[in-house]
Amino acid sequence: MKIISFEGIDGVGKSTVINEVYKKLKAKNKNVKLYFEPGSTNTGIQIRNILKNGEKKDSLTNLYLYIAARAELVNTISQLKDVDYVLIDRFVDSTNAYQHYGNGIPTTLIQTLNNSVTHNRKFYPDHTYLITVPENIREERLLKGEREIDEIDTNKSYLNKVAQGYSEIYELNKYRMTRVQNINKNECVNNIVNDIESRFGEWN
Repeated sequence: MKIISFEGIDGVGKSTVINEVYKKLKAKNKNVKLYFEPGSTNTGIQIRNILKNGEKKDSLTNLYLYIAARAELVNTISQLKDVDYVLIDRFVDSTNAYQHYGNGIPTTLIQTLNNSVTHNRKFYPDHTYLITVPENIREERLLKGEREIDEIDTNKSYLNKVAQGYSEIYELNKYRMTRVQNINKNECVNNIVNDIESRFGEWN
């Protein structure tokens, strides 16, 4: 079982891409599971509702809610049998990008919590695809209504910090991360599927 996470700031088309990658891998007769954070478990869905209820929360409160949802998701993943790929829409790197670079929470705390809930990195991503688009394209997609706009989408200062965070995370983790531009969705999806097959084909 290979764990593959998909990362990127809000509005880059990450969720659309991961769904298409999932469909293509399934069409190739791979046993694939698709999850998203926070959510995908009963507890995770409840946590997502708390996070999205519009009530302003302390940054540490948000951090521990995300980590709690992750603990439940990892518990689900740890029980999977005969699965080729686990695809996750946001995972450990999102917490670093949004909570450390965006909100200033010490990375040492985040790393300790991530290591704990991933069973000392046993369930860490085998590979991560960082989805990017030029800012003007991201804004055009939001204006066209290609996804529901929330408060984060319009907070440019915050998103710039998160984007810079992702760039730094990528530079530190090139051994397990690939940056992919999503200007053309089909091309982006095909590039990722081809890379997965090239990277893990012998394993399967």
